[in-house]
Amino acid sequence: ASAAPEAIKAYSDYIKNWKAGYFAREAYRGLAALQVNGGQKDAARTTLRNMARADNAMQLEGSQALGEFEAGEGKWSDAITAFKAAQSAAKTEKDSNAEALAKAWEGWMALKAGNTNDAKALLESVTGDDSLDDPDSTVDEAALSVAFPALGDAHVAGGNYQKGYDAYIKGAYYAWWARGNQEGRCLGRAYVCAKKLESTDAKWKTRKEKLRTALALGFPRILQDSDKE
Repeated sequence: ASAAPEAIKAYSDYIKNWKAGYFAREAYRGLAALQVNGGQKDAARTTLRNMARADNAMQLEGSQALGEFEAGEGKWSDAITAFKAAQSAAKTEKDSNAEALAKAWEGWMALKAGNTNDAKALLESVTGDDSLDDPDSTVDEAALSVAFPALGDAHVAGGNYQKGYDAYIKGAYYAWWARGNQEGRCLGRAYVCAKKLESTDAKWKTRKEKLRTALALGFPRILQDSDKE
């Protein structure tokens, strides 16, 4: 912590002198992280905005990082604006995987803002995109690991537990593949969906028990919370 002011000064000086320099990406990200850790959230927001404006090459990364920051702050509308900018930059860069990631995040934020129909349309445009299957990239899995869990939430919000279950199971798979942090939550939500459906067909009771075992082994706290629903 004692080195933070010196690091902030070093990053700030670099950006001031070379706003689009060779190490600018690292400088913007490092500075924003230190500012967030120090509670300087407005400063971090400014840093990420400056990153997105620094040059065309950093517009995509800066906008995506800004959107994720605003999402963490619960500012859904501001996050959506940033993710739209990231999609625009991704189109310019012809980076379809990054465009899908930003669109998945926009869909998630639309759901958080209460726009379920808009959210579903955005999320299904990502989950239904067969081109997101690049064996040389993990960014496509990252997009799907965001889109499927959010789509599960959207289906459950509309009372469709079967579609919710399907989306959560896929979300757990892609979260595991992308090394994201949603795997346990997805399994827990799929378990809740299976519980809701077990009176309709015997297969749901079997699925529920399999998920219960998986949660007990890997995510006991999530199982505990899920059993309360």
